[in-house]
Amino acid sequence: MSEEPQHYSLLTKRCYAEAILRGDKVIEARRASQIKSLKVGMTLAMHWCTSTRIYCEVVSLTQYDNAKIMVDDVGHAALGFANLTDCCDVYHKFYGDNQKMIAIGVSNPRRVEDVQPHTRKSVPSGKRKRSVTK
Repeated sequence: MSEEPQHYSLLTKRCYAEAILRGDKVIEARRASQIKSLKVGMTLAMHWCTSTRIYCEVVSLTQYDNAKIMVDDVGHAALGFANLTDCCDVYHKFYGDNQKMIAIGVSNPRRVEDVQPHTRKSVPSGKRKRSVTK
């Protein structure tokens, strides 16, 4: 009896997941503290809070001391950016200079539309719309 492949779910922007699907982006980068149990060979399920998922195989995991070292090593194109300046600006803005990073190498992306969306019967507490009175 073979084991079912393990899935790891990751919230991302739709444009990033679609860039991976098109093949424009082959590496997803995250803060090392966010990725604890992901392993090579697992299936990465990227979603953006809809029923659509982009599934891809994790082919490599590389840890870096900071985002600048990661960008210098993997290159801006692998991360889905047209130029180095934009890539460095985005990663510096979100992660700064002292966050350990993990570059997740992915392959074989595919879109899956039939995933059931997470539904709630009520709005989470603290998120209720407040009525505005004039």
